Amino acid sequence: MAKANSQVQGIAVQIFGEEYLIAERDAVKVQKIASYVDEKMREIDEQHPGRIPASKLAVLAAMTIADELLNALGEQNRLAETA
Repeated sequence: MAKANSQVQGIAVQIFGEEYLIAERDAVKVQKIASYVDEKMREIDEQHPGRIPASKLAVLAAMTIADELLNALGEQNRLAETA
């Protein structure tokens, strides 16, 4: 009986000093996303140097990114209504 391959396949990215393997075919897209998340985490960390654990920085970065997304969607809807 053959052994199942237990290794995770994916694209390796670095976010806030940690490596993650992301299952996605588009390496450029994954790198852009990882870079953006890393940037947001570092921006928050710069405002509060060394005082916030990485796990909480990740949540705060996710909240910031979600806020940006919702603002962009609201603007898109506003523009669509006036077109």
